[in-house]
Amino acid sequence: MFRLEVLAEEEKTDGQLSILMALGCDQFQGYLFSKLVN
Repeated sequence: MFRLEVLAEEEKTDGQLSILMALGCDQFQGYLFSKLVN
């Protein structure tokens, strides 16, 4: 039907990442992968 891509932002823990993956999120961006860059 719809082919939507979902980007999750601001995940900070492995637990949050696991939940987002289980919910079907496709892409991730946040502190878990890279600390803030100025």
